[in-house]
Amino acid sequence: MKNLLPFLFITILIISGCGQQNKQGENQAEEMTMLKEQIDKFAATELKYDDSILDERQKVVVENLYRAAKIMDEIFLDQVYSKNNQIKADLLSQENEKSNLRLELFNIMFGPFNRLEHDTPFIGTEQKPVGANFYPEDMTKEEFEQWIKDHPEDEKAFTSEFTVIRRDGPRLIAIPYSEYYKEKLSEAAKYLLDAAESADNISLKNYLTTRAYAFQNNDYFESDMKWMDLKDHKIEIVIGPYEVYEDGMFNYKASFESFLTIEDPVEYKILGINQVQINPGVGLSFASGLRSFLRQDPNIILVGEIRDRETADLAVQASLTGHLVFATLHTNDAAGALPRLLDMGAEPFLLASSMTAIVAQRVLRKIDESSKEEYEPDPKVVEDIKTVLGNLLPTNKPIKLYRGKPTPDNNNSGYKGRIGIFEVMPVSDKIGRLILERSPASSLQKEAVTEGMITLKQDGYLKALEGITSIEEVVRVAQE
Repeated sequence: MKNLLPFLFITILIISGCGQQNKQGENQAEEMTMLKEQIDKFAATELKYDDSILDERQKVVVENLYRAAKIMDEIFLDQVYSKNNQIKADLLSQENEKSNLRLELFNIMFGPFNRLEHDTPFIGTEQKPVGANFYPEDMTKEEFEQWIKDHPEDEKAFTSEFTVIRRDGPRLIAIPYSEYYKEKLSEAAKYLLDAAESADNISLKNYLTTRAYAFQNNDYFESDMKWMDLKDHKIEIVIGPYEVYEDGMFNYKASFESFLTIEDPVEYKILGINQVQINPGVGLSFASGLRSFLRQDPNIILVGEIRDRETADLAVQASLTGHLVFATLHTNDAAGALPRLLDMGAEPFLLASSMTAIVAQRVLRKIDESSKEEYEPDPKVVEDIKTVLGNLLPTNKPIKLYRGKPTPDNNNSGYKGRIGIFEVMPVSDKIGRLILERSPASSLQKEAVTEGMITLKQDGYLKALEGITSIEEVVRVAQE
């Protein structure tokens, strides 16, 4: 009997250990199945372009821009989660099927959180910080707001799109991107300057040079303006900090990203619409293409963008000869379109007689209807609403505002979906006279409002009162 007991005990331990191993094997099999299912939701697509449309110097530009774009990915990976680089290093050091699957999904999601499943972690159990890696992970929204209330001199730096917030002992501090990501941004700036050196297109050269300097001084305004002036180039590049949606706490902080495209021929043929592919290399510019279009006597002409005097003059002439012309411009508001055309060299008397209306638009986020709540706004906000809306303010009900509760379903932002805000400025006789006088945009805006135009900000405030969006979103997008 004394010998039997140890035997039974050892047998039980062996059986129990086998059970645990079986359970671990089942869990591992389930995880690998899950990883494969998630990966299979994405179709691997090889992006190709016809390099024969580029000369040798343009190929050097593309190579340098590609290298700079990869650095943007590296910075973004750090912005998403503070532990991302360590997790990736750990996965790369392991040689097994599960680690390889984890790494593949990690690269797709830019971190260990499944973006298709409300940021559910698929590596470990830690939840994604609401403020990503833009703020200390233990910082609350209330702490941030209290700090600004107690230190109003810090508000501009703290709410800037181009700073990270960190702890310095008991203090919170704002560190500019140019300082916090100095090593990587300096490397990216070098690639942009090398690309600019090989760029024969002056507008592209100017944009790349000023964007390189922006990486080093944290001031992106000048390079943004240079990007708006890009014209007649085959290489399209967007690079730098732009979208703020990764910051789920305040939507203040901009994430680094890059989009590099090569202009290929027209991809879609649409019945009833004649399209022409621009090719400056053979003399086919926007202006020459538009001139050819006019010989076909079309009813409607759409010009993708007016960027120079020749295109502006041709669009005006087409309008004066009975064609309906649609075109786009990069300006801050509707009134700003007219001075911009005048700056290009368009004649004021032709603009006054050819322009029918100008529409400005912005896109902002809608409140998530499933988590929307009503609240009483601060008296200062109420006064601002009354000042901005004036006689547009509804008088039959008290001022109520709305916001969305952050939930996993809305990516912890309180928003879901988008909607446009608009301002439409008809070119009336009075506005026509102001154009002839080369009046500034402020005078045009003032006259248009007098004639009944609703501004972008007013349209946004009205949508906020209707509960479609939040007042904070309107201020962010349409602040004058």
